[in-house]
Order: sequence, then C-alpha cells, then structure tokens
Amino acid sequence: MKISAIIDTYNYGRYLPAAVESVLAQEVPGHELEVIIVDDGSTDATAAIAAAYAGRARYIRKENGGQGSAFNAGFAAASGDIFCMLDADDSWEPGKLAKVAAAFVSDPGLGLVRHYMADMDAQGNPLPPPASVSLPADGDAPGLLRSRLFTIGTSALSFRASALRPLLPVPDKVRICPDEYLFSLLVLRSKVLTIPEFLSRRRLHPANSGLYGHNLLNPANLRAFISTRETLDASLLEAIKANGSEPEKDFFSLSQAHVARARVLLSSIEGNKAAAFSAAASWLSRSGCGAYAIFKFSTMLLAAASPRLYAAVFSFYDRSSRPAALRRSLSGGTR
Repeated sequence: MKISAIIDTYNYGRYLPAAVESVLAQEVPGHELEVIIVDDGSTDATAAIAAAYAGRARYIRKENGGQGSAFNAGFAAASGDIFCMLDADDSWEPGKLAKVAAAFVSDPGLGLVRHYMADMDAQGNPLPPPASVSLPADGDAPGLLRSRLFTIGTSALSFRASALRPLLPVPDKVRICPDEYLFSLLVLRSKVLTIPEFLSRRRLHPANSGLYGHNLLNPANLRAFISTRETLDASLLEAIKANGSEPEKDFFSLSQAHVARARVLLSSIEGNKAAAFSAAASWLSRSGCGAYAIFKFSTMLLAAASPRLYAAVFSFYDRSSRPAALRRSLSGGTR
C-alpha cells in the first residue's frame, strides 16, 4: 500500500521543518511513502526551507487560494492509496503512520481513520492533555455529524483515496475548515475508525487562523468563515437528503450560531453597529428564547458593542475552560 503524506502550509516556514521531519521519521515497513508539501502562496522563507528536502519531499507552490484549494492541489498530486493530512504547524508522533496503515489494511471498508490530538505551545513544548476524552461511536453517523465542529482536525485525519475522490474537489468557497467539510460528507458514505491514542500534536500559536480569540477581529477570516460554514451546511444538508433522511431538529443550530456571531463581529468591526445588533436579534428570533439562546444572544450583544472586549473574554474562556481544553485536544487548528 502506498501512503501519501500531504503537508499544507501558508507562511509557516518557521514550523515546516518540524512537520516534515516528523513525517520522514515515520517507519512504515511494507508500505511506500510519498511526502508532498503544498505551499499556498507563502511570502516567507517557505520555498527555501522546502528546498532543503528536495529528493525526500515533493514541493508544490500555488497561488494563494485558501486551505481548501491547497488540499485540492495535494490530492491531485498524490498517488497513494491513503492520504494522511498534516498542517505545517503541527507534527506527528512516532508510530502514527504504522498504526493508521494497519487500520486501513485490516478493514478494506474503512474510508476514514482519525485519532486524538495533543497540544503543544508555540515553541513545541508539550501541553497536558485533558483528563478524559469522549467521542461519539464510530458507527454513530448522526453523533459524528453533531460533533463535527469540535472533534476533527486536519493533522488527525487520513482518508482512503478511493472513498475520498468522489467528494473532490473541495469547493472554492471552503477557504478554511476543509477538514470538517470532507469529514462530514465522508461520514455519510463510509466507515470511520477512531484510534484512541494521541498520535499528533497541534501547535497553539498566535498565527492560527481558526476563529480563536486573536482572529475574531480579522475581517478576512470572518468572511471566509461565513462562506465556508454556509457552503458546508448546504452541502451537508444535500448529502443527508440524498441519503434518504432528514437532519435532526436543531442539527445546524450551533453552526448557525457561529455564523451569526461572525456576522455580528464583522458588521461591528466595519463600523455598522446597527447591522451588528440586527444580526444578533435576527438570530434570536429564529432560535427561540431558551436558556442557551438567551446566553448566546447576550454574548452577541457584547460582540456588537465591543468586538475587542468580546475577543478578550472569548480568549480567556478558550484558554481556561475545561470544555475548550477538550475541544483543543480533539480539534485541529485551521491556518
């Protein structure tokens, strides 16, 4: 079996060596390994750093188009039977590929293998994992989809190429979160296996581009998030219906709350406070007046009034809360 390790990067030259070395150090006896680095138009020293791995890793440079387009470039170049993904600011633990390959070999019906992710700080120092980890059962497609916002991450995902290719390409609008997009659609089409081990590490640093506290004030990131979520939810709804079923009640409620928050923040940052408060009120009118909705609405009001204060409060919560720590251990950052 041939394994394609696909490393996506954008201005992560400073982290790239650790990622590449963690792949090259993998031992996969009996399997062929190819390493592909996809550079999404970096303006730092990524190209020069990648050149040091010529002959051991294939380097592909493309115009900047977002992480989804970087995924597409990597998939198009890959010739393996399985695709193992790695963000350039993350790394794999020793033995990761051997365990993933063994899982695919043991069950030809598997389309997706994932595992837990531990955290490390910006310098690469390990951070303690949460005391316990709980994920939906691998055969529980509704449960897996409900947890899709929290329990996946690029550097924890490996796909069987034959199962993934019918879902490609990732739409252009999915500039961020292509891992969630592919995970969600593949869950409806194929078997999933979770290896209950921490086989990769996610680096926590200020340049992570997911909607963490420091990026809640980035208009481009907010627009990309809104576009991606709407594209993903529409695609997921279509796939669920094509599967002969309907989404459960409130299936998209959390996603819609995140989109509403992004709209509130974007409007407020751009100086349109009226539109920000209107977006919050519109979301509440659609969501009812339950305790959760009232709580989310109150946080949106804070975001509308003061995006910077909201981002600071959110960052504190994200760093200190136990639920956030659990999410971080299971979820990969998007760049």
